[in-house]
Formats: sequence, C-alpha cells, structure tokens
Amino acid sequence: MTDQISVKQLESMLLDIDVPDARIRPYLVESLEESTPLNPVVKANPAKVEMTPLAGALEGAVALASLNGISRWRRQQRYRRKIDDGWTGLRIVSEGDSWFQYPFLLDDVIDNLFDRYAIYSLDAAGDLISDMVKQNELAAAVVQERPDVVLLSGGGNDVLGGARLASLLPPFQDGRPAKDYLGPAFDANLGKVLADYELMITRLRAINPDLRIVCHSYDHAIPANGRWLGRPLARIGIENAQLQREIVRLIVDRFHIQLGAIAARYPNMQLVDCRCVVQSHRWHDELHPNNEGFRAVAQLFERAISTQPGVEAGVPGGTEAAGTLEALAPVRPAPSLAEQAQELLATYSEPILLREIGRRKKLADARDPAAGDAVEVYQTSSEEVFPEQLQLGSQLADKASRFALDAIDGKEGDGAMVAQAAASLSGFEGLPEAGTAMLAAVVAARLGMPRPGSTEGAAAGPQ
Repeated sequence: MTDQISVKQLESMLLDIDVPDARIRPYLVESLEESTPLNPVVKANPAKVEMTPLAGALEGAVALASLNGISRWRRQQRYRRKIDDGWTGLRIVSEGDSWFQYPFLLDDVIDNLFDRYAIYSLDAAGDLISDMVKQNELAAAVVQERPDVVLLSGGGNDVLGGARLASLLPPFQDGRPAKDYLGPAFDANLGKVLADYELMITRLRAINPDLRIVCHSYDHAIPANGRWLGRPLARIGIENAQLQREIVRLIVDRFHIQLGAIAARYPNMQLVDCRCVVQSHRWHDELHPNNEGFRAVAQLFERAISTQPGVEAGVPGGTEAAGTLEALAPVRPAPSLAEQAQELLATYSEPILLREIGRRKKLADARDPAAGDAVEVYQTSSEEVFPEQLQLGSQLADKASRFALDAIDGKEGDGAMVAQAAASLSGFEGLPEAGTAMLAAVVAARLGMPRPGSTEGAAAGPQ
C-alpha cells in the first residue's frame, strides 16, 4: 500500500518529540487482546505500518513493544525542555490513570492542559491507586520538581474495573434495587482505595504542607454491552440496561462523595466534579471520554487550577519545601560511615545506589535539606525514575573510585577497606554523610569488597 510507512519511520516519529501525537495517531491502533479496563494498550497498525521481517529487529521490538511507555517518555522530554528553556509559569506534576494518559489515540486531560503549563507526567494507563502508592514516584517527583500543583487521577480502575467490578457485586436477584448491589464487598474495596488515596495525600503533605492538590471524580459511565461494564455485569446476571446504568451511577456518586470528604479535610486540596460533564454523547467507550469529552473535563481542571487559593498563573515553581522524603520513613541508625556503607553494600545493587547518589547530589547542589543525612534509599531509585540521576551517580562513582584507590592502601577484600574508603570520601563533591556512605559502598564493591551476606533484594534485586 502506498500510504504505509516502515517500522523505522514510525520509530523515528516516536522518538522525535517535535512530531505531534496527532501525526503519529493514524499509524497506531488499540490492541484489543492486551487492553484491560482503563488500560488501553497501543500497537502499530498493520494496515499503516509495513510489518516486514525487518520489523523484528531489536530496535523495532523495543519501540513497538512499549508504546505506552514511549508516550510518557515523550511528555517528560517536552517538559524538561520547557523547564530548561526558562519556563516561569506554573509547574505541575501529574499522577494518574488513563484519563490522564490515553496514549496517542485520544487527546486526554493532560494533553489538553500540556501547552498551558509545565507538566511532569507520571501518568500510566491502567494504574491502580495501590500501584501509585507502591511505586511512590509522585513523592520523589514533588521533591525534585517542586511543583506549584499536583494533579491526581485514580480510583476508576479500582472500582469500575470490569471483572473486578463483577467480583464485588452479588449476582442478580429479581426485585433487588440498585443500591443493594453495593454491599460489604464493594464497601471494603472502596474503603481500601480511599485509604490508599489518603496515604498519597499525607505523603505529599509531609513533603510540603502547602502543596496544592487537584483530584477528580468520574462521570456516570454508560454500560453499552461492552467488555468493560456491560458484559461483566451481564455475566453475574445483571442484564437489564437501566439497572446497569443505575448501579454504575451509584458507584460513581459514592466514590465522588467519599473522595470529596477526604478533600474537605485538607485546605489545599480540591475535587473536580466530572459528573454530568461527558454526558451521553461524548464517550469513546464505556469508560473513556472522546476528544470532546476529555476537552470538557480539562476545562474543569483549568478552572480549578486557576481558582485555588494562592495559585496564580505565571508564578514560578516554588522554592520552599516544608518537609522532605525523610519524613516518610524512619531514619536508620548509623554509628559510622563505614557501618552504613557495609549495610548498603549488603542490601542494594550498584545501579540502585548510583541513582540514589545522583538524587542526593542534585539536591545538595540546590542546597536542599532533602539531600539529608538519612541513609534511606527510596522506591524511586529502584524503579528507574529520573535516569539522569543514574548518570550523575555513575560520574561521581568513577571519580570517587580513582580518588579512593590511593587511600585503600592494599586492604582489598576486608572491612578495613570500607572504613578507609569512607574516610577518604567524607564530604566528597559536597555530598552529605548519607550520600558519602552510598558512594563508599559502591567504591568498595568496585575495588573488591565482597557483599556481606546479601539478602533478597540486594545485588540480585531491582536494577
């Protein structure tokens, strides 16, 4: 076909952040086999992309196997360029599900807001609230990026997730009113979702009590005999279209009311009410608005961002953080640098330590107390967030290894070497004590110190 492009051409467009998503969109399609509720998975459109044997080459496989990830990468690169070019407007960090990231195929909420603000997007289609809590990327991003506002989108996967939803409701019973389908199992699940939601809020407030947070409820989705709502409900005998709609409406309303109660407890948190906004004619499928519907939701967010107390367009990103990530976890006692380094050496792989060293160095250079003296490696370092931190940590470790080599004095392979390395690196490149301990652990490992009784999650742990 004359309008087909090659895999290499598609890759080239994907990796060029100046190529708009709308131009790439015709060459992609949703993978119906891999997609799940609120997690659209995107793949190359075989009608538009020439899938020759060469498409199996490594570079093609890497790009086309993770288009959702590439969508996030493109956003983050655009954000970084905007900041590096001297952005003076509002800085925002967003964390959310497919309402915030519907990769390539739709213009979602963040797409509609992206040009007006500088938005560091952590959004990932399919994320549960529990995923966001476990990954803890948001707290790390707030420390590093110092946003004026955080945008949150979550809970839809948790309460409207197809098979999950069907498992939380009792089977159909003739005459049972819609409200009676939301029983103890549903309430328990919703309670856990909201507890995790509030845990994220308290983590953010531990970092900066004045941080503005904008979250949202969903609109009344419409079951339409689809695979996300209509069919799962039908499998448990709830086949009547009106009853299906009433149940989904009650779920959305209950989520809105209870999330609103959380928002009301925090003076700088605002809930965007998306109910009755998408309406019946602006849905792409049973769970996602179409472009027009997403645009309407984004307008509500824009209004919320501009009207929150103390938030004004054109104000640069905040320079004061009232807390640090150290508030989120207990400080480990560390009698000496050498003992701290040995513990780190036994617990973490080199790439994890290098990422954490890079994070500490960056914060120390900014005279940020978050650089800290606590020997605490955060989840962000093991999840490969902020790759520039790994690069910076690697550069420091290379330099420190050369510097410490003279101080080791032939004591390779014993505990004294760690002590010697730690002593020689004290205050190296302006790192605080905790960063120095991490650097000493890496240097000792490179110079031959064996890992003392490593446990699960150490050298064999996440890279």
